[in-house]
Amino acid sequence: MAESQEIELKIHFGGSVKKIGKEDYEYLGELGSKNVEWKFDEILWDRFVDFCKEEALIRAPVGLIWFKSEKEEMKQLRYLYDRYDEEMLMLRSVSKLGIDVVVVFVEHECSEHIPGVIQLSDREHIEDEEHSENDDVDRPKEDDEPEGSEDKNPAEKEDNPTVNPAEKEDNEDGGDEVVADVTDDTNDVRFQSVFEEGEKAVLDKEAYGNGIEEDDSEDERAPVDVEYLDTPVESEDEWEEWNRKLKGKGKVNGSDKYHGDYEKPPYIWLFQKFNSGLEFKDQVLKYFMNTQYDVKMARSESFRIVEKPINKWMVKVCHMKHNHGKSSRISMLKQCVIAVLFREELRINVNLQASTIKDAIKVRYDIVVPISKCYRGRDIALGTILEAQTTQFWKLWDYEEELRRSNQGISTDLCTREVNGVQMSDCFYIFFIELRTAWKSCCRPVIGLDGCFLKMYPIAWTVVRGENKDTWGWFMRKLKHDIGLEFGKDLTVISDKQKGLVHAIELELSEAEHRMCARHIYANWKKLGFSRSEFKSLFWGVAYSYTEGEYKEKMRLVEAYDVVAHNELLKTDPERWCRAFFNVESHCPDVHNNLSESFNRNIKMARAKPMINMLEDIRRQAMTRISSRFFTADKWDTIVTPITMALLEKARCAKKHCSTIRSGFSLYEVNEFDCGYMVDLATHQCACRRWDLTGIPCKHAVCVLDDNQEDPVKYTAEYYYTHVMKRTYSDNIKPVNGKNLWKMIGKPPIGIPEIRKPRGRQEHDIGRKSHLKRLKLLKNCQDIDAYPHVATVISLDTLKLDAKTKLWFMRDQKISVADLVKI
Repeated sequence: MAESQEIELKIHFGGSVKKIGKEDYEYLGELGSKNVEWKFDEILWDRFVDFCKEEALIRAPVGLIWFKSEKEEMKQLRYLYDRYDEEMLMLRSVSKLGIDVVVVFVEHECSEHIPGVIQLSDREHIEDEEHSENDDVDRPKEDDEPEGSEDKNPAEKEDNPTVNPAEKEDNEDGGDEVVADVTDDTNDVRFQSVFEEGEKAVLDKEAYGNGIEEDDSEDERAPVDVEYLDTPVESEDEWEEWNRKLKGKGKVNGSDKYHGDYEKPPYIWLFQKFNSGLEFKDQVLKYFMNTQYDVKMARSESFRIVEKPINKWMVKVCHMKHNHGKSSRISMLKQCVIAVLFREELRINVNLQASTIKDAIKVRYDIVVPISKCYRGRDIALGTILEAQTTQFWKLWDYEEELRRSNQGISTDLCTREVNGVQMSDCFYIFFIELRTAWKSCCRPVIGLDGCFLKMYPIAWTVVRGENKDTWGWFMRKLKHDIGLEFGKDLTVISDKQKGLVHAIELELSEAEHRMCARHIYANWKKLGFSRSEFKSLFWGVAYSYTEGEYKEKMRLVEAYDVVAHNELLKTDPERWCRAFFNVESHCPDVHNNLSESFNRNIKMARAKPMINMLEDIRRQAMTRISSRFFTADKWDTIVTPITMALLEKARCAKKHCSTIRSGFSLYEVNEFDCGYMVDLATHQCACRRWDLTGIPCKHAVCVLDDNQEDPVKYTAEYYYTHVMKRTYSDNIKPVNGKNLWKMIGKPPIGIPEIRKPRGRQEHDIGRKSHLKRLKLLKNCQDIDAYPHVATVISLDTLKLDAKTKLWFMRDQKISVADLVKI
C-alpha cells in the first residue's frame, strides 16, 4: 500500500474497554463514533489525540488505542499504548493487509476533574482488575515502559522529595531543620535505619511501595504530624550527598522501577526485605517462573534459615543481567511447589488430572514440567486436602448418624468384625427410602446387579471386603427386605456370571427371572478362539432374536459356519441371554448390563478416594443425576418421552410393506413379505414379540392402529409416559451436612480391614530383577559337612535330555558324571 493511499477508519471515542470472561471484550461508556479516511502516513498517535480534541471535544488524555478489522470479533482486539512510531506499525500493518475498514476504540484517562470530560477510573486500577497475566492480549509491563510512564503523579517524577516551599527556603539558609514530605500516608514510617553505627538509612519496602502508588494530590492531603527522618548532623554537603543517595534507592538508571508489589515485575530489587529465608526463596521462585530464567541456588541450608537470629532479610547485591538464555525448565519447580500452586484448584475439583496441571503450567508460565512430577505434586496436594483413610474409618459411625438425621426412613447397616481385639470394618449398606418409593411406583421391575452399582436408577449400594457368596448373600437379603421383593415374582435381574452373585440370586430370589449379560458371555466365548468378526455378528444375531424360530435359524447359521463354536455356545445356556426366552412382564429387552458398567466407570475416580469421600461422591452423583433428569423431563411437552416418540416414528416408517386383515373385535393379521403376524390390541401382543417385550407398539401394531385411525401412544406402556418420568425423579436424596457439623456419638473407632490377597500363587515381577537365574534341576544337600552332592539322585538318562542339555546341566551343577555315579 502506498504512503499516500487512504484507508477508512471507524473511530469510537469517549469510552473504555472492559474484559468479559476470559477472552472477550466490550467497549463501555461510548460517547460517539465517526468514520474518517486517513492516509497511511497520517496514522499517528498525535493524530488520534487531535481528533479527540477537535472532532469529539474530549480533552482527556488518550490512554490506549484498541483496534481490529471490521470482520474480526472483539476478543481479537489489539492495542497501542505509546506515541512512538514503532508502536504505530501494528496498526499500519493491519492497514497493509488490504482491509477496507479498521475499527478503532480510543480509551481515555483523566487524573483530575475537568469540566466537560468523562471521568474514568485510574489506568493502573483497570490494568490490575481487567487485564490479568492470563489475558490473551499482552499488557505492557513496567519493565517495558519508557521512563516516567508508570507514575501518573508528576510530583513523584521529580528528583527531590516533595518539600514545603517555605521550609525549603529555611533549609537553604540554615540547613538544620529539614522536613521532607516523602510519604503520601504520613502515619507510616518512610525510612528506617538498617545499618548500624552511622551507615546510611534505606527505604523500607512496604512504605516505599505505598508512597508511589498512592495519590499525592494536594487538595486531598490532610495536615498531619510528620515523623522526622534520621537527619545527619554533619555539614550541608554531607546532607546533599546523603539525600542524593536516598533518591537513588529503588531506582535503576534513574527510573522508578521498584514499586513494592511482589506480584509484579521485576519481582526482586535492591534493598528488598523479607521476613524469612523461606519467603525469599518463594519470591526467587516466582521470579524464575515468570521470567523463565533457570538459576540454581548456590547455598540453601535449613539451619541458616531457621536459626539465624535476625528480624529481616534484605537483598544487598542484585545482578539482574543474565549471561545465559531463558529456559523452559525450572529446577526449583519441584512437586511440592506444584502442590502449593494447585492446592486450591484441587480443593474445588479433586478430579483435576495431572495432564491438566501440566498444560496449565505451560500456559501460565511457559514452563515444561514432566508428567511424573505433576502426578507427585497432585498426590501431595490431595494428601493435605483429603483426610487419611484411617481418620475417615474412625468417623464412619458419625457419618452413618448424619445420614439417618438428614434422610428420614433411610436404611443403613454398618457391620464390623473383631480382629485381634480391634473392631475392623466389614461392610456398609446404604438404602434411601426416596429411591425405593420411586422405583416401586414408577420403574419397570428390572434390577441390574454388578460389582459396584445398580441399574440406571440407583436403589442401594454397599461397601464390602470383596465379592463372594457371603457378601452377595448379605446384600441380597438386605435389598429384598427393604424393597419387599419376597421371592422375586415378576422380577427380572440382570448380572454377570460372578459365582457368588449367581448363588445369592438363586437362593434369595428363586422366582425371579435371572438374565446373564451377553457381553460377558461373548467375552468368555471369544477367549475359546472364536474372535473373528464373523463370530461376533453370528453371536449378536442369536442374542437379538425375538422368537424361538428366529433363534433356531440363527443357531443353524452358527453351526454351518463352525460346529465347535456352535457346541460351545450351547453350553452357555442361551435361555439366560437370548431375547426369545425373556419374560415379557418386565417390558425390558436388554441382553446386557451396560448401564451398570457405565456407573462403574463414573465412580472410578471416587473409588480411589478415602472411605467417606468415596461414599459422599457416589451419593452426590446419584443426587445430581436425579435432579438433572427431573429438570430435563420437566421441559418435555409430549405425552411420552422423546426417545419413545422416535421409536414410534421409526415403526411408522417401517410399516409400508405391511397389510392388515381384520379377524375379530381386536384381532388382526398383518402380512409382511409373505409372512403373517397376529396382532391383539386388547392384550397388547404381537407374534413378533417386540411389542410384548418392550411395551412400545411394533411396526405391525402401528400398521393396524393407523388403519383404525388410532394413536399408537395410547397403546404404549405406562413406564414411557412423561408424567411417570417426572414422578420418578421428583423426590430426591436429601442433602448432608459437612464433617464439622456431624453429631459425635462416641462409639469406638473402626479400624481399616486388612488387605485381601488374591487367590493363587503370587506372580513375581520379572522386570524388576537385575538378571534371571538359570533353572536348577537338582537341589544341593543342606549338610555342609558332607561331600557336595545332590539331595535326590536323578539319572541323566531318566531326564531324557539331549547331549547339549546334558552338558549344560553338568556345568551348572558343577559336578561330573563320575560324581553322580559315586552317589
